[in-house]
Amino acid sequence: MDTKFNEFVNNPNVNKITLYNNINELKQWLYRNEGLGLMRIIDELFEPYKTNLDQSEINEFFNGLKYLKLTKYPQSSISFQIRNKLINGDIKQQKILKDENGKWDILNKFNTNTTCLSELLVYIILMMIRDERKSIKDLGNEVYSKIIRNNVKEGLLLLKTKQGEKEGERLKNIIKFYTFDMGKDLDFFRIFTKQMVLSSAKGEGSETMVHDYLKVKGFDIKYMGGNGCFIDMLFGCDIIAFREDYGYVTIQVKSFFPIWKEVEYYKIDWFAIAKDNVITIIDAKTRQHIKL
Repeated sequence: MDTKFNEFVNNPNVNKITLYNNINELKQWLYRNEGLGLMRIIDELFEPYKTNLDQSEINEFFNGLKYLKLTKYPQSSISFQIRNKLINGDIKQQKILKDENGKWDILNKFNTNTTCLSELLVYIILMMIRDERKSIKDLGNEVYSKIIRNNVKEGLLLLKTKQGEKEGERLKNIIKFYTFDMGKDLDFFRIFTKQMVLSSAKGEGSETMVHDYLKVKGFDIKYMGGNGCFIDMLFGCDIIAFREDYGYVTIQVKSFFPIWKEVEYYKIDWFAIAKDNVITIIDAKTRQHIKL
């Protein structure tokens, strides 16, 4: 771990916990374009490290898409997501980060994981405070002060863009300077992923529980993604299952009950909640529990 990062953790003059908590409360605002825009910034910084999908990954996408088109998922939404979320609307042109074994890397989730992004921002702000250049130090202190006083968005937006710059370019350059420009490689970002790794493992366990539950209830599992599944990333669908009385259903698996305002855009049929070893199925539109 970075030496300066360790120093900051134990710095009595910095309220790292409050800084992190206040930033993390902003959730999706941190990565959305209408907010701080970190998804696009991280994507651009990680782009040189990405590689093309292999044929098996492409085949998996088309297999999932085949079953998705048999469900009630709106065909117009399928077309829209493919056209607007894939490079030139073509899965074959997508690139992802892969680990040393050529498998999907969890850092692919970094761009929209608010825990990771919050940790990264704390690091960046504290590095600025420590910077020997007065203008940078002063900016870091101003951002820190506003966030601690609960003017969080106002503080973070000071980092986003300078007048005359491309949207988000200032923040991108700041992150790049304190990471890649200082000789750190992609692995440095793993410092901030501890909580994400735990959450990801929990999510995989939840999906397995729901898969097994549906099988017991007589469903045929037609498609089930996993980490790096573009069917999930594009359409919010973890599982596509079939039973005669329900037909083909699309399911998003969660380990907690959803906050409805955060999932209103989902087009799937059901949420499957795997919590405390109990599976609860909820209709995504009516929000009513379904007894299978």
